[in-house]
Amino acid sequence: MSRPGSVPVSVKALWISAAAGALAVLATHRYRLVLGTQEALAPIPIPEAPAGDVDAAAGPVAVELRYHVRTDQREAFVQAIRAVGAGRRRNGASFWRLYRVIGKSNEFVERFLVSSWLDYQRQRQRDTASDREVKRNIASMLVEGTTLGVSRYVAVEDESMPEEVGPSALGA
Repeated sequence: MSRPGSVPVSVKALWISAAAGALAVLATHRYRLVLGTQEALAPIPIPEAPAGDVDAAAGPVAVELRYHVRTDQREAFVQAIRAVGAGRRRNGASFWRLYRVIGKSNEFVERFLVSSWLDYQRQRQRDTASDREVKRNIASMLVEGTTLGVSRYVAVEDESMPEEVGPSALGA
């Protein structure tokens, strides 16, 4: 409870925060936040992924990319692919992970999920010049003569199937 004629604490707090905001604007007005050049952030048109018989609303969509990396580039590849993962999540992937193939220390699998085929198409269109540069850098780390393997999967909608089937049920 405030005394008669005094300013309530909540009003003082508002005045203090307003003054702090004004000071922050004055202190930073000379500095510009630069996220990158316009060219680096501009989307790059790319061809659509083959749709075949996939409905735009079908999903979720799982995408798997296989990389055979040169031995001397393994660590650099793992560092660089993290930026790809961040871009995939930024552009709509709900899940992203990098795996190393068991028994093959130079082979990696990148997997990510997108909610629908249409969202996957949109995600591909959101790549920026910076994203493409990282991907070009990664391509230079692959074993010569190998290509990036890409597989795309769409979930099967069947009411009679259980949500999840454990590995023991499939003999994996």
